[in-house]
Amino acid sequence: MKKKIRVSFIGAGEMTREHLKVFSNNKNYEIAGIYSKSKKKVNDLKKKYKLLESFNCIKDLNNETNSDLVVISIYETEVIKMYKKILQYKWICLFEKPLGINLRETLKILKYIKSNKKKVFISLNRRFYQSTILAKKLIFSNHSKRKLFINDSQSKKIFYKKRKNIKATKYSMYCNSIHLIDYISIFCRGKILKIKKYLKWNSKKNEDVFVKILFSSGDQAIYYSFWKTYEKWFINLSNDKAEISFKPLEKINIINPPNKNKKNFYYKVDNLYKPGLWNQSNEIVNFFKKKKYNLISEIEYLKTAKLINLIYKM
Repeated sequence: MKKKIRVSFIGAGEMTREHLKVFSNNKNYEIAGIYSKSKKKVNDLKKKYKLLESFNCIKDLNNETNSDLVVISIYETEVIKMYKKILQYKWICLFEKPLGINLRETLKILKYIKSNKKKVFISLNRRFYQSTILAKKLIFSNHSKRKLFINDSQSKKIFYKKRKNIKATKYSMYCNSIHLIDYISIFCRGKILKIKKYLKWNSKKNEDVFVKILFSSGDQAIYYSFWKTYEKWFINLSNDKAEISFKPLEKINIINPPNKNKKNFYYKVDNLYKPGLWNQSNEIVNFFKKKKYNLISEIEYLKTAKLINLIYKM
């Protein structure tokens, strides 16, 4: 790959700002253009990124920029309305999660992607945290059974204040809890043999959820979610070789082995940018260079979407 990757953006909100910060500082990319319904947000971005050109529609964005990659960061409920307009062009698409507000919408979009042979990736940035990458190295080097404990915490009141959208709030487990549930897809191997539901989801009462998922590999995941308020998320992961805690998720603490006890790991790249996005941008470069890459395909994303549906039945 000799030329730079031309990247454009659909949406001009918080995540677009974070992606712009990363791509504008990565020498492999060239910022091309942006389309958003919010002219004010676009103008604010153009003040900071002088080479960013705005367009009045997706068609013009495609025709005028000749983009290789388009990053889609729009409201969760807008994806189902806009995906066909976005996917009709030849550019590679990086969708911010969720790809559909629930499993039904996700399957509909995935059917279109498959039938039209589109190349799509989904941005689940916690997969690219330095903490996640190190944990994988420690845990994957040993084939013993893994135990994963996930402490999720959500508040629909807080979520609604941020989104101002009833539908997105109803399906906030696909919009927000997905970050925690995706760790099950990352670390647990094999097929799901059984799911034990000690506390079942009640959408009317927003009560706690407590489930245990058993896998054919012998791995097990315990997922607990508290829906009365919002607290810091944390995870504990262990096997015969290591025990690791993530609290917060950006920080890894190796509890075992003893010689690394109490050693904390902080990573410069995840302090400079929104954690995970820099590593993800480099994986996209590998894709364009036709090297081995680690990005989340629509098939891999579906695995986590099905897990959410299994736990919450939404």
